[in-house]
Amino acid sequence: MDHAWSGSTRATLQFLRSEDRIDVADATRGQASSAGYENTYLWATLGHDWSPRLRGRLSASWTELHSARSGTVAQPGQRSGSVEDRRRYSIFGLKADATYESGRWLHRFGADLRDASARYAYRSERTFEAALAHPGQAAGTLTRALSARPAGSHVALYATSRVQLGARLTVEAGLRWDDQSYNTATDPDHQFGPRLNLVYEWDDATRLRLALGRYQQFQDIHELEVEDGVDAFQRPQRADQAIVALERDLSPFLSLRVEAYQKRYARLRPRFENQFDPLDWLPEIAPDRIAIAPTSARAEGLEALLTLRNAGPWSGWLGYARSRATDRVDGSDVPRSWDQPHAVTAGVNWADHRWNLTLAALWRSGWPTTALSLAADGTVVAGPRNGARLPSYATLDLRASRRFDVARGELTAYLEVTNATSRRNPCCVNWSVAAGADGGPTLVTDYDHWLPLVPSLGVLWKF
Repeated sequence: MDHAWSGSTRATLQFLRSEDRIDVADATRGQASSAGYENTYLWATLGHDWSPRLRGRLSASWTELHSARSGTVAQPGQRSGSVEDRRRYSIFGLKADATYESGRWLHRFGADLRDASARYAYRSERTFEAALAHPGQAAGTLTRALSARPAGSHVALYATSRVQLGARLTVEAGLRWDDQSYNTATDPDHQFGPRLNLVYEWDDATRLRLALGRYQQFQDIHELEVEDGVDAFQRPQRADQAIVALERDLSPFLSLRVEAYQKRYARLRPRFENQFDPLDWLPEIAPDRIAIAPTSARAEGLEALLTLRNAGPWSGWLGYARSRATDRVDGSDVPRSWDQPHAVTAGVNWADHRWNLTLAALWRSGWPTTALSLAADGTVVAGPRNGARLPSYATLDLRASRRFDVARGELTAYLEVTNATSRRNPCCVNWSVAAGADGGPTLVTDYDHWLPLVPSLGVLWKF
């Protein structure tokens, strides 16, 4: 709901309630899992223009999130286990910000306060037989039970100032300060994040942009990794980021953007991944669950994007990215599990006053994986982590929507088709040891795949 008391004062009230239930079973893998989620969001905003130069906004919000997850796995002679996971989060937020314009200057400043609490109730058990032990791990049993009730506040203060220096150069500098009272992993606990942005208009059709900044990523109260045995929040991670971009208008309808970036990460907290099957329904009790503890990380790349806009009913894009993302582990650079050296995106859109049709395509390099081999004694040996790659990934997605005028408001119906060609994109590696033609052991590997063709139909009513 949106209400304007006057030309200078406006208020909004918004509410969102969602419930999801997922039940899956796969008899061939001996797995069954169910999950339920209940999310409630309520937020209100009051905006007021105090003068032509000063504008302010006050927002209040309430968030309530519930989740329950359970599952079992039973593969006789290989593994067994179960998971019970219940969580609840409550967050009250209050945010105030303001904008002040004065000649060539534009100032923004504000404060954000959140009071949060959470309840975790988690347990798991798992047993691996020698036949399914992860390479380099021993068979055995793990029993885990954790409960936690963290509570506290998060406070943030921020300010930015933008000034136009001359006819072509614009400079913006900002500073952000964050503090969390529920995180006791650091002393002091607060984080500073300075930022600097420059825009230089080379001519009427060419712009050069530069962005430098330090970003602190703290764990929110709902991000405690109890499923992996972590019962305390970790210290915030830090990223120093630099981006330089050149934009060029090639015509009234066509523009080109070339961007280079580098991100350096420090104070990284350990993370947990499934080395061979990232889509396991019960990832924390899978045999390939590992902990990764990098001392630092780095991401860098070069991207080019050609964009078509306002060419009658047509618009579109064509992009290419060359990138690299690595962790520093034990003195060596190891590709992150989502590292993709090459990626190409393309799309075209046609729209009139009622119809909107979109066709989008993506191709990228296969993500890293770990190669396996069979030792002379018949045991499975893993090569360097993420030292190999899966085959490349490609998808073609479609979307069509139609708007209808109804007695009250408007109605929009849409159909989306993901992976319209139903291409089998490898995601995961399965392996087993079987008897070979000579009677000796042989290593058998095959792939699982990302989702096939998935249609989705929806209706949106605005009134």
